[in-house]
Amino acid sequence: MSLTQEIKDPKSRIGGFVREVFPSKRNRRLLAEIKGVLDGGEPVCLLEKGTPAYVHGLIGHAIDYRIRYHFAHTPADRLDWAQQGAWMVTRQPEGLPSDCTLEFFDLLDRIVSKIAPHRRQPVHEEELEITRYCLILAIFEGIRRSGGQGRPPSFFAETASQDATGLLDAIPESWVRDTAELAGIFAASRADWRGAPATLNPEFAGASDVDGADGDLIVDGCLWDIKTTIKNRADGILLYQLLGYVLLDYEDEHAIESVGFLFPRQNDSIHWPLAELMRELSGQADISVSGLRQQLRRRLRPAS
Repeated sequence: MSLTQEIKDPKSRIGGFVREVFPSKRNRRLLAEIKGVLDGGEPVCLLEKGTPAYVHGLIGHAIDYRIRYHFAHTPADRLDWAQQGAWMVTRQPEGLPSDCTLEFFDLLDRIVSKIAPHRRQPVHEEELEITRYCLILAIFEGIRRSGGQGRPPSFFAETASQDATGLLDAIPESWVRDTAELAGIFAASRADWRGAPATLNPEFAGASDVDGADGDLIVDGCLWDIKTTIKNRADGILLYQLLGYVLLDYEDEHAIESVGFLFPRQNDSIHWPLAELMRELSGQADISVSGLRQQLRRRLRPAS
């Protein structure tokens, strides 16, 4: 079970722990603050009305990949989850041929090197091009996260006999336009982050205790979670998930000093100093992050 799933379950070990330490009655002011950001303007969305819910999640993962390339060119052979998902797709009935996925990753490295979005703002056509690759990466990752049980969109089967170019061209244009629009907004608004030092998809020491826990981004000591939500609801699970990442960093490997959310659809963000956030949510003036980390580790590893 992933961190998100465990956090949602109050009966899970980590889900119960964060609720004990950070009672939900104490998060109302912060949730109102988040909702104020989400209410700040009409969210950008170029998807057609009635687009299935899974597409919104897919675009969220695609934006995660696109934002990586704002900071650095991560070689395709280091995109572990996408690589594993691609392999799983080749093993499925009517899945993609392995030479198609190999060609895809080869083309991905060439395109990212050519466009170099970590060095400059891509022009519109370039943004559309790199977006197509990020959407396919998101599909591959989704297969990996499902343990190979999930099924890719129907156009995968329809293009199974084609090459990687045919696969990329088959992605619905509304998906591409929407994702590229969000990517362009982010890249323009965070121009000072382009090529900056960052930890991309940080992994945490306690990840194996919850069957996987990788964050989105750490910049200047701030752990950012990227949310492409259209709805203006602020759910306490958002805060619990952020705090879960922090507490799973058992040895303070990432030196996280603050946490926050990036909302590309609203072109906005919000963040808080970690110590202040934990004091407010716990109601304890002397709360210790390191102490909580060790408590959680004992909860998740009772035999150790």
